[in-house]
Amino acid sequence: MKSNTLKVLSLCLLLALIIGACMPGLAENDKPALITGGGILWVGMGRCPVVAVNLPENAKSFSVTSSKPGVLKVGKQKGFGPYGWWMEPLKPGKAKITLKYKTGGKSRSVSATFQVKNYPDPFEYIKINGKKVDLKKSQSNLFLEGYSKNSITINFKLKSGWKATGLGGDRIKGDEWMECTWKKNKALSLKGYDAADLVIDLKNTSSGTTCSFEIVVTR
Repeated sequence: MKSNTLKVLSLCLLLALIIGACMPGLAENDKPALITGGGILWVGMGRCPVVAVNLPENAKSFSVTSSKPGVLKVGKQKGFGPYGWWMEPLKPGKAKITLKYKTGGKSRSVSATFQVKNYPDPFEYIKINGKKVDLKKSQSNLFLEGYSKNSITINFKLKSGWKATGLGGDRIKGDEWMECTWKKNKALSLKGYDAADLVIDLKNTSSGTTCSFEIVVTR
């Protein structure tokens, strides 16, 4: 179980780093910052990477703290340097995450505030290759580890007032991430790929609330 958790976290870390490198407004000459991804995290989604961009090359002595550990817990995975830190949303509220480091003999820090919310539960059901997902255990994401099939078929039914605004993601081969789109209840080929990161973007037509559901498939 521990090794599987590390594999999943490693994949999430790699994804976050690639997203960070591609985000607009974060050019090389920008100041150090933490990536927020919209600043919203969902209770039950598990550990997420704390991702920093534009840190000095000589930065060292990293530490990460949370202003409210009961809302947003932090910890460290060895072997990833400044990117080995993770945060886990525990209950609704707001918390500031601060990354401290040293550069040129001086202490520096960057921080960002995250809002933790209960997942709005937009699904009547989700089926993976015809089998229903236990949504009580899968809050906002689903990890399929040790996957052996060469394709994946995703079908779902949304609760009243919800609509899917996008079906996309990436298929992964080595260190290459290839963007893909997929259709509900249509098989997406995974042949020749090591993993896939698929996302359902959702919106509540009454309240305007938006969220997403992520499906990570690994070999």
